[in-house]
Amino acid sequence: MTAVNDRLLARFDQWENDPESELYGVLLDVTEGIVKRMIEQGVRRTDLAERLGTSRAYVTKLLDGQENMTLKTLVRVANALEMKVDAKFVPRERVAKAAKKPQVKTGVGPRMRGRLPAGPPAKKSVAVAARSKR
Repeated sequence: MTAVNDRLLARFDQWENDPESELYGVLLDVTEGIVKRMIEQGVRRTDLAERLGTSRAYVTKLLDGQENMTLKTLVRVANALEMKVDAKFVPRERVAKAAKKPQVKTGVGPRMRGRLPAGPPAKKSVAVAARSKR
């Protein structure tokens, strides 16, 4: 079993440092951001195509990752959705550290923050929990 794990880890390291794999990751992040903003604004692909002066088919290609977006296209899409592009170069070691941090999802959106109780709900003792099941 260890040999299989070692091979998988080696393959993962290879994919992680592969520029082609990294490109797909960036494209996925970008398209997810675009789609999220479209949903927030209630913008359909047809609407975005109109704003860009292109066809719906072209927008579909962009959002499906079939078309490699140029920076010019990325800025045009951002402007059409009333957004700005924020591109950053980040040292790999910082990304590796961030990936190792556990991320806890609360399921609480920004609108609900501040409206929640101050702390977690009180835990019932085992005896109280057993009595409440009767």
